Order: sequence, then C-alpha cells, then structure tokens
Amino acid sequence: MRAPKGTFASSLHSGLPQGTVRKQVVIIGNGPSGIALSHMLSGNWPYYNGQPHPTDEELTARLANEPPGLSIVEQDLSFLSQGLEGRSNNVVSLLFDCLNLPCADLGLDSDPLLHWQYHPDKYVDHVVLGKGPPGGSWQAMDGNVLTISLSRWMELPGMDYRSFGGGGPPTCRNSRASVASMAKYYSEYVKLKRLQENFRCGTVVTDVKPLANDQWLVTGVEHAGDEGALDMPFHYVTSHLVLATGNYDRPNKLKVPGDSEPYVIYSLLELERMVKQNKLSEHSDPVLVVGAGLSAADAIIACRFHGLPVLHAFRRSSGDPGFVFRQLPENMYPEYHKVHQMMTDGGNSYKKYKSLPEHKIIEIMPDYKGLPICQCAKMDMKVAGKI
Repeated sequence: MRAPKGTFASSLHSGLPQGTVRKQVVIIGNGPSGIALSHMLSGNWPYYNGQPHPTDEELTARLANEPPGLSIVEQDLSFLSQGLEGRSNNVVSLLFDCLNLPCADLGLDSDPLLHWQYHPDKYVDHVVLGKGPPGGSWQAMDGNVLTISLSRWMELPGMDYRSFGGGGPPTCRNSRASVASMAKYYSEYVKLKRLQENFRCGTVVTDVKPLANDQWLVTGVEHAGDEGALDMPFHYVTSHLVLATGNYDRPNKLKVPGDSEPYVIYSLLELERMVKQNKLSEHSDPVLVVGAGLSAADAIIACRFHGLPVLHAFRRSSGDPGFVFRQLPENMYPEYHKVHQMMTDGGNSYKKYKSLPEHKIIEIMPDYKGLPICQCAKMDMKVAGKI
C-alpha cells in the first residue's frame, strides 16, 4: 500500500505558511495508540467473526442482531457498548477490548472476536508525527525492564505477539514481556502492515493553532539526520487532530525547591546512563529514591542490580495496605513484591538499602561537595545522598 502524500494548501490566498500540507487527519504521537489508529485509517476495518463472547451473553446478542456484512465502525457503537465495565472510562475503548482481547483482565486466553479486512477505497489521508521511531515512549524506556501489563494486553490489531517472535515464551500468551521486545514489536508492526509512509518520525510539534472553519494548523520541525544539517520546519492543516502523546516524558515532580537541579533525575534510562559513565558505582554515596510506586521500585531494582547503595523515602507507613504492590499477583510480579518486602523490613535484612517511611521531601539543597541534602518533614531531618 502506498499512502497519498497529501495536498499542498494555497498559502497565497489562505494566509497559511509556505509549504503547508493538507491532511484529513493529523496524529501527534507515534506510540501504540497512534499506530493502531493509522492501521484503521489505512483501510483496515474490523468485523465481528460470529463467535460468542466467553462471558457476556448480552454483548453476543447485540452483536448478532446487527445487520450482517457491516463493519464494527459502521454500527451503533453506543448501543454495542451498553453495560460494559472495565478499567477505562471510554465505553468505545471497553468495547474494543471486549472484542479484540475478550476477558484478558480475567486471565483468560480467548481468541479475538474480530477479523480484519483491507479496503483500499476506505483509506483516509493522514500523517503520524513522533519524536522517535514508531513505538513512542517504548523506544525510550530501559529495554531490560519487564512490562507491567501482560504481553497480549499490548498487542495491536491483527498481529499476535506470539507469532511475532520478538522475545518471551512463544507459547505463553499471558506472560510479561521485556520493554525491548515490545518496542521491536511496535516498530515491526508498522513495517509488516505497510504503514511506513504514514509516519513522519524525528519530528517535534512546536505549535497547534485553531483556524476558521474548524481547521487546525500544526507546526513543528523535523530533525536532520546528518550532522551539521539544518532542521526542517513543517506545517500541516487538518480538520481532524488527534493527540496520542501519552505522559511518559512528563514525569511527576516533587514541586519543592531544588527539584529541577541537574542532579535530580526522573528517568530510569538516565540512571542507567550514569552507571555506564561511571558517575555512579557501588562506592558512591547513596542514591535517594523518592516514592512508593512502580517507577520507584524499578529504580530500586536497577540500583541493587548495579550494587548501588539506596535510601528510599516515601510518605506512607511501611505497612500501608494501599500500596500498589498488593494489587499484583506475587507469582507474576516477584521483583515488585521483593521491593515491598524490603520497604516493610526497613532495610535491616538487606545490605545497602535503607527505607525512610512516612517521610516527605520539602527541600533539596546542594551541599556536601555538591551532593544534595534533602530536608524531610518527619523529625525535620536531613538526608544526604544522590537523587
């Protein structure tokens, strides 16, 4: 399939920037959501295959009563979505999950209730903009980390993760995958589904502006691949703008004085980079990890893997029943339960780890030869360590 290149808008009469290209749809973000949408806009439409839903007889009845031969996208989605419940507040998303991955949340390995047909005449002219290769933030994460979700939960339409062969047990669909294998899966999906010409990677959107007649002007730059070459500006005008950017590169901050200093990092990838550059080692001062979520746990796991001493500050008490770790099955997430055990133990049984429960960072001050001193709310104490 060769995607249309788009049409140039008349800048002379419309007042648009020179070289502006018209697209029916502009998608900002080339992660899984942007990829799946491009797959459908490229003319791949889902159809109900007639199989009953494993647990929802009412949904099966609604699907069976729809006119035969119509794609799901041509049917009344609000009617089909009635009564559906799940982890999303979007009922259409719940409907798609029920059809594409029926009962996945219950641990069942059920086949999809959809089959896909390609209709070249249904192609919608679109472009997908992303800062890196297809896969979005998955391409920027530490590839050695295992995914939280099961691999099949992150499958895209029409391409089984098991048949992809990018990593993980090929016969175990309900298993976790490495971030690296999922990043490769998403990148290969774009190639195998022949979506490449819809994607413009290496781009950064700098401005989105509303125009008359429900139009949008999207402006940005495309980074030059060759050293010394100039970045190229681009402009798109569209009546349908989709934001599929996610929040990976917008981490939570402490919002205290000093939290934007260069020695405060918010990325596991940056932590790994510091280790490779010998800026952190087993002989370093302790790394102070702040928080009690899964990202903090990933940082602790990485620190211990490299033999780094760790101070771990979090606001809750060590026995708080609301920790996210309690919601994860221990047989599937043993590494996170180990971190929870360390937090509860306080560090008495684990070398180079010390937990600081019921602590809140109120200020980060450069001191001790450039190392930050973190002033904590509990006992008004100061904790020295790298962050």
